[in-house]
Amino acid sequence: MTTKKRERDEDSDSDSESVVSALQLSHVPSVTKHRESESKRIWGFLEGRVREQAGGTLYVCGGPGTGKTLHVERARAAVEGMEISTVRGTSFANGEALMFAVARALAPPSSMEKIEWARLSAKECVAEFEAKVLRGAARQRGKRRNKVFGLVVDEIDSLVAVAGDATRRLFAVAARPENRFALVGIANAIDLPQRALGAKPSDTVVFEPYTFLQLRDIVADRAGDKFEAKALELAARKVAAQTGDARKVLDICAKAVRLASGDGIATIRHVVAALKDSAASPACATVQTLPVHARVALAAAIRLSGAKGHFSRKDLFHAYQQQCPGLKADMAADEALALLEATGLLEAVDARRRGSGRAATTTAVKRNRRNAPTAARALRLAVDPQDVQPALGNLPSA
Repeated sequence: MTTKKRERDEDSDSDSESVVSALQLSHVPSVTKHRESESKRIWGFLEGRVREQAGGTLYVCGGPGTGKTLHVERARAAVEGMEISTVRGTSFANGEALMFAVARALAPPSSMEKIEWARLSAKECVAEFEAKVLRGAARQRGKRRNKVFGLVVDEIDSLVAVAGDATRRLFAVAARPENRFALVGIANAIDLPQRALGAKPSDTVVFEPYTFLQLRDIVADRAGDKFEAKALELAARKVAAQTGDARKVLDICAKAVRLASGDGIATIRHVVAALKDSAASPACATVQTLPVHARVALAAAIRLSGAKGHFSRKDLFHAYQQQCPGLKADMAADEALALLEATGLLEAVDARRRGSGRAATTTAVKRNRRNAPTAARALRLAVDPQDVQPALGNLPSA
């Protein structure tokens, strides 16, 4: 190999790595496209809380990879006059841990010294937070008097299982305008606040899946001329037709660029290879996007499926509690079951037909749902357990 050719290859590899870096999720572009309306509404909610010196609740929802967290954080950074913090729902095992983190983030140091937060129950923590931190600050004079407190809870759906009561109480506290406390919850399901938190938010912002053209623009802004036009179009169309998940298309395109590192530009051949690699276990990829309580329920379903092909909802709820007694099988279990069915990991069957050797499919059950009593309906695993086991590691255990 000549020196010049070696230098060209090294330059090509270096260029490919810089493009791959730009396609990583850790790369935050200075400007984002196609979410102007959603961003404006989120910023407007936060700015409105500061302007009106009042509390309120905002729920931001949409499928995975639609830009929810990124644009909430950008809106948060652009608002002045709000003391705001962000927590991730999956970080907490119970309501006490959640409220201690909230207090530590938002309470003044004097409050942390005077109140033994770690010794309080979740219910007591919420009451102290409202009385001593929020209303206490409102009574103070000076700089803090003009502050509005804010809390962003990413993946708030995961708290339904482990800290449902504390989360519902926080929503109620934020709903009282005089508390000057803005709560922003982020999750996938559009009806989570009403169904699991017993509250209707002040406003809801829905992030729709990205379209083919939008996904193409997102990749083009990061990858420049590293793709053939038709290759980029193929990747964007495939993902738009399935999920509209920007993270997915970025991952596929990063793989294609790596495959093309010796060729200089990613072609259809490279994108097809990247698509095949990404599709090796789509069920596993789906499970990785689920909140912890849904993955706990799936692990329980796998155990039940090994003993008998079909199982009742009651069986699943019981197994869910056995998997992790700390998780309450009430609304959280309903939420987990809805997610597993919506993503195609579980399917409903008609228990009355199980003995015939051919179970009714979800479609058939839906068609006869009005006529079939609840006890006659059952569930079964709709995926190969081996395909999803890699995504079920590090779950809470008994």
